Amino acid sequence: MLQMQFENYQIPVLSRISAGEVYAKGQLFSEKMEEENYLDRFFTIITCLKTHKVVAVEPSRRKEALDRFFRKIGPERCALIEAVATDEHDDYLRSVEEYCPNAIHVLDRFHLMRHFEEAINDTRKILLKMLPQPSLRKLAKGKFRYVFLKRDEKRTESERSHMAQVMKDNEAFTRLELIKERMITFFDASTETEAVEILNEIDLWAKESGFPPIKKFCAKLKKKWAYLSNYFMCKITTGVSEGINNTIKALKRRAYGFRNMNYFMLKIMQVCGLMSSRYMDLDGNWTRAGKELLGLPLNH
Repeated sequence: MLQMQFENYQIPVLSRISAGEVYAKGQLFSEKMEEENYLDRFFTIITCLKTHKVVAVEPSRRKEALDRFFRKIGPERCALIEAVATDEHDDYLRSVEEYCPNAIHVLDRFHLMRHFEEAINDTRKILLKMLPQPSLRKLAKGKFRYVFLKRDEKRTESERSHMAQVMKDNEAFTRLELIKERMITFFDASTETEAVEILNEIDLWAKESGFPPIKKFCAKLKKKWAYLSNYFMCKITTGVSEGINNTIKALKRRAYGFRNMNYFMLKIMQVCGLMSSRYMDLDGNWTRAGKELLGLPLNH
């Protein structure tokens, strides 16, 4: 039934999309583990940012996966896509550049902030080894990593007290806290110019403080600035895709993994996409709910 529905499925007209990946490894993949490329253990998930629904699933996270999607909808509909949000995966960057000439390509803040948190945590580990007092080292150990990563205004009183103890007479940890709090404001910048000032400030502080992980992070952002700066023109993210990925992971757990990857892709389209009977019948016709979701005339 799902296969029949999929054969009649037509990808709707799209204006804003996000493209991300989900790890699809299952027993079928495990049997070929030594033979296949790591990138082929993923699905590329294309999501409509208007409806918050998956519109396509392609095997692999190679450039060819996103290329297949763009070829399916054709050059005329690719030209209608106004904005695309992805992570900084180079294959996705090249595919969007090739097939969507009119689209604003935005690097996703979710992934970038996750990389920043990794840089903060790696710096914390470096500083931890430099602390002379055993009692202070306990306060900066791994079980407190999330206290270091938290925005100060969201910390509890006990967490603020904890950080005050760590930073007392420790200039390096104070600088790390200042850098973290400053980076949190980066995506709230109202203009690209303001964002550049914030990034340059963080980069300078990291160099003055001798924090290699943060210097590396800043260099990476500057290298991809042509894409990152687009966020301040079109503030879209892959946040919807990340939420869908959690649903897909739960789906895989409930099914104890999938040996048939084609069926797994169909289930994703049914549970997270427009192939639900709520939105589309077996003949590929949009239901009333589907038309309302897509903004189509009800008599269409």
